[in-house]
Amino acid sequence: MIRNVLLRLTMVVLVPCSMLACGPGGEMTGATGMFDRTMQVSGRVDLEVRTGSGTISIRTGADNAVRVIGHIRAFGLFWSDIDPAEQVRRLEANPPVEQRGDLIRIGSPADPSVQGVAISYELTVPVETRIRARSGSGNQVIGPVRGPVDARSGSGSLRIDHVGNHVRVTTGSGRIEALGADAGLEARAGSGSIYAEAIGGALRVRSGSGRVEVEQVEAGPIDVETGSGSVRVRMPANATFDLHARTGSGLIESSRPLAVYGAVSRHKLSGRLGNGGPSVQIATGSGDIRIE
Repeated sequence: MIRNVLLRLTMVVLVPCSMLACGPGGEMTGATGMFDRTMQVSGRVDLEVRTGSGTISIRTGADNAVRVIGHIRAFGLFWSDIDPAEQVRRLEANPPVEQRGDLIRIGSPADPSVQGVAISYELTVPVETRIRARSGSGNQVIGPVRGPVDARSGSGSLRIDHVGNHVRVTTGSGRIEALGADAGLEARAGSGSIYAEAIGGALRVRSGSGRVEVEQVEAGPIDVETGSGSVRVRMPANATFDLHARTGSGLIESSRPLAVYGAVSRHKLSGRLGNGGPSVQIATGSGDIRIE
């Protein structure tokens, strides 16, 4: 098995006092608070959660309830005379949580009176939940759930535990870690490494710059590309496939006995295992490629 790497949810955001209301000594003025809501559900849950600045954590719990804990941070803004403590009180009394049957929407309100507010969410959901999660800046940890899961972050790392369906994850900058997807994986990172294990079916992975390490447990097409970084791909023992691999600067190695065809070099390899099968395409601008 490929080594499992634990992702820690740690992020520090520094915002200049020129954009915030600061005290005489330069300290930021602000307030914190929280809300806790539990909603009853009776079937498969459709969950949409969004935060502009904050983290999202989703774990599984009882089959008949969704619990939402919101951690609020309000900062005074120099162009606004709204009291941060008053912003917190409003959100505690009327949190951005909406339920329509088994559809639940959670997100930062659009009301301009709550500008300068960050909310981090801790959610507990039934395993039978479809998830769509968005964060402007902040890490996400999701699962295990039945899925599917569609998660995006403008800047933040994403960790997705086992999902019994398809997974789609995107981040502008940050690490992606997918620890199981029964119906395939799509992963894209603008800058950051991508690690995936126990993926069943198709794999499509893109990183602008970062190491890529993936494991497929059920055969399907594989398309992996990174601008700079090494690539390691592990496939099922009984897999047959058609391989096309290239690297701008690096070596290509395969532990599988390939029937090689076409031009062969240290930086380019095309071959077939067995009678051929799903397409396996791997490319990196600079870095080694290893197929197992």
